[in-house]
Amino acid sequence: YNTSPELTRTEKREALVDSFSSILWKSGETRHAVVTLKSHHSAISNLKTKKYWPDQITELLIIYEFTDYSILKSFINEHIEEFTIDNETSYGCILLLYSVVLSRGIQSIKFDMDDEHNYLIGSHGYCTQELVNLLLTGKASSNVFDGQALLESVENGPILRGINSQSE
Repeated sequence: YNTSPELTRTEKREALVDSFSSILWKSGETRHAVVTLKSHHSAISNLKTKKYWPDQITELLIIYEFTDYSILKSFINEHIEEFTIDNETSYGCILLLYSVVLSRGIQSIKFDMDDEHNYLIGSHGYCTQELVNLLLTGKASSNVFDGQALLESVENGPILRGINSQSE
């Protein structure tokens, strides 16, 4: 049975703000972070291409960039409800995903992975190990072992990337 006292609503909020701030800051290598929020009006009108089809989320994003952790944390504290409101118009998880991907950068994410053609979202909409590691450690490594490993069974085999440091 649980003998620890229940967290108050304020303590839960503070923990969530701390966690989101830390995830984004680590993803930006403790130099910068990006937060995406949803606007009510599209900045793009009638844009359809072979590579992009409007999804009622992407075209509504507002992107905020930060180079100071305390300002990032204050901003997230002011806007945490954007990530936590539970209704049909809330996009909390996708906003966090956009934020962490933009904080890390597409090229850095590709470099983190064993294969740059891997995905962050796998079959049936599940998170891949790369996305789990990106959220936990700030890097999209493909494996859960410590450091790097050489695939010795193959001559000149690839270097497999694992976790460089544990999450807090």
